Amino acid sequence: MKVLACAFWYCVSVVGGNVALAADSAFFPVPPMQSAPWAPSASTLSTNLQSAVDFLFRTGLADPRGCEYREIEIVVGSLSRVSGVPVKTRGWVLPAATNARTNFAIGWNGLIYPLTSVGDPANAKDDARTMIRVMTETMMLNRGIGSLRGQVITTEDYCVGTQWLTPLKIALILRFAPDEFAASCVRLVEKDEPFMLLTTGRLWTMYDRATCAHMRADDDLAYHLTVVLAETRDECEAEAKSRGLQFDQRLEPDPRYSKAESYFPFLDALPWLVRDQERRHRRLTPLRDPATVADKSQRIIALIDQLENVTAQQAGYALDRDFLKNSTVQALIREGWDAVGLLIECFENDNRLTRVIPYSMFGGGRYSSRTERTIVSVREPAYVAIENILETTQFAPAFTEKETPDERQAIYRRAAAAMRDYWNQYKNLSREQRLYAILQDDQGRWFEAASIIVQPTNKACVPSGRWNYPWGLPLDLNDTSPMRGESLRLEANPSVSGLLIRRIEALAALSAGKTPAGGTVDDASDLNAACDLAICLAKWDRDAGTGTFRKLTDLAYTKLDPNKHCSLCSHMTLSAQLPVLVSLRVKAGDKRALPEYARWLKAISPDQFHLHPGQILAPIREYPNDPAWADMWSFMFQNERSQWFTFFRRISTPDPKRMSSPRFGIEEFFGSPIINKTEFRSFVIRLLRDESHCGKIVGSAKNGYWLDQRLSTARPYGYTVESSNDEEIDGKEFRTCDFYAWLISNRIEGAPAFQLYWPEDQRNAGISALKRMLKAKSGPFKTRRFQDL
Repeated sequence: MKVLACAFWYCVSVVGGNVALAADSAFFPVPPMQSAPWAPSASTLSTNLQSAVDFLFRTGLADPRGCEYREIEIVVGSLSRVSGVPVKTRGWVLPAATNARTNFAIGWNGLIYPLTSVGDPANAKDDARTMIRVMTETMMLNRGIGSLRGQVITTEDYCVGTQWLTPLKIALILRFAPDEFAASCVRLVEKDEPFMLLTTGRLWTMYDRATCAHMRADDDLAYHLTVVLAETRDECEAEAKSRGLQFDQRLEPDPRYSKAESYFPFLDALPWLVRDQERRHRRLTPLRDPATVADKSQRIIALIDQLENVTAQQAGYALDRDFLKNSTVQALIREGWDAVGLLIECFENDNRLTRVIPYSMFGGGRYSSRTERTIVSVREPAYVAIENILETTQFAPAFTEKETPDERQAIYRRAAAAMRDYWNQYKNLSREQRLYAILQDDQGRWFEAASIIVQPTNKACVPSGRWNYPWGLPLDLNDTSPMRGESLRLEANPSVSGLLIRRIEALAALSAGKTPAGGTVDDASDLNAACDLAICLAKWDRDAGTGTFRKLTDLAYTKLDPNKHCSLCSHMTLSAQLPVLVSLRVKAGDKRALPEYARWLKAISPDQFHLHPGQILAPIREYPNDPAWADMWSFMFQNERSQWFTFFRRISTPDPKRMSSPRFGIEEFFGSPIINKTEFRSFVIRLLRDESHCGKIVGSAKNGYWLDQRLSTARPYGYTVESSNDEEIDGKEFRTCDFYAWLISNRIEGAPAFQLYWPEDQRNAGISALKRMLKAKSGPFKTRRFQDL
């Protein structure tokens, strides 16, 4: 029966070095046989390995001898779970000290932990034997390839578990049972230099635990671990040098490519963490709670002080931190322009650290090295607050991650100077007058200003972090809510409309001058910017932009000439902007807009603009009955020689080599009036004849079922399925014809029923009924929503 220990107190580590042991023994429990002699008699234990193991325990790795081995429960750190992770494992329970507030145990990583519970006795030799056997078998299955080197940099829960062997577990095994396991351990480490293998594992384990403690604000633990780690690293560096080891023998590369002359370069950020934890440790009074400070200037100071405790959720491949969700950053933004001066000072000179540690969730990209532990400084949330108060993204500092500290500081200084100039220039103006002045400035950030002017007052207007720019678009042109710049309608000389048209035409002229014939790259970035401003103009004053929209579409057709195809990203973006401009012309009564667009659609290959097929087809869905498309229906859905027919057929056919869903799915037309076009119905009937394998139903009755398939688009979690009568349908496979029959049955009111989990003969009958429905010359179908996002 388990005995519950006292509440969680401190996670602790035996400290390194005799001086540190003496200094911290009153705070950390010392294992009873930490200093007892260790003299293995096994002749198979090499002198090099024996001396490396001895060095670890002399410098603080916790000695398990003399402790009872039992089932235990502890809390370990995790970058993905800030509060830590409870783990049930086994370890060596230290003798309880008199009047101790909690019990402690040594984990399989050689660190000491407070216990949340203590369980039954266990057998350490049995666990050691199992881990050695599993590791040996794994290496044999890989034909001898691999070594314990790959087990050095692991997570804390992995290190304390009893499933897999790590170098530190080898050291612990040799400490408590050297004669029994020496031969096996030697075979497992013989491919690597034992000192580097063991000390790298030792330092990484301490560093991992210290950074996670810092992240979850366990500053007592983080302070002691970082101080001890700094001492232990110095001892390991000196010992490696005295052994004559070379830097190219290190196990982990320098994660930041700083070419540091160190055997353990992954610790190059440790001095920053030590300095920050020492600062927190020396603090005599706690930080003020900004909510209790009435004076505005003092409240701003208190909020900036609290930036050192900022946390932020990480998301996306770019590993962006969403500081806008942090209450401290939100409070600073609410303080407005009065906070900018002190925030700029913080951004420029403040080296304090936050609680945020980025990590790679994808095994690639930024922070792909498992050892890289960059702790975000308070400069970053300070900048986010500045950016959102100033409502501009132009001052974001650009780093290559290879700058020296002096070079980084110079970048901060230049950005801070530019922000101060902007702040001083506009701080005495209202928001509306500032935005109007920016539009008047020939060097101004016109689109930023315009997008805020036309933003509805019922929506946020601040930029949601520099990675999501532009923040307010695409605009809902049908939204009639008052805009944030309504007061600027009184400005007549020049008017906002006039300024926007002037800027659009200037950008369009720049773009027109960039052509291959002129010896320049046919870049469309200026035209992209002009189109963005044109959308703002349409929101502000649609009637004023009729001629401007026409000029932009003419220039877009020239840029997107299919006979002069260009694969630049700016051309891809323009292919998504063009249909918006066409729609604006139609709404303004321009009857030439759709026929011109139809001719362009006929001329292009969809593959030329594969990033935005849905946007390109938007005018067809928006105006399905316009006579401009009279020849398009047959061309797209019946002419097997047309590029559009080939495109639609390809995206609606399963392809084992395709790694993800297409960007556009033909089923997007099922819930639109296009389903009533005879030519499109004939195309759908083709799909209902396709018996190729499409996917399968996965899940369970308890947790729900969904479709594992790669035809539907824009559904990150796929379609869901409900079974009748609690029938088990997990694993049932379906064909392409089944998939489209199921969608049609659910999108059209009154359509014959169809279920993917039916027996094949019943599905075939259902498909036949749907074909008859599609062939019938009945009135227009009435469609309905079905699992739309």
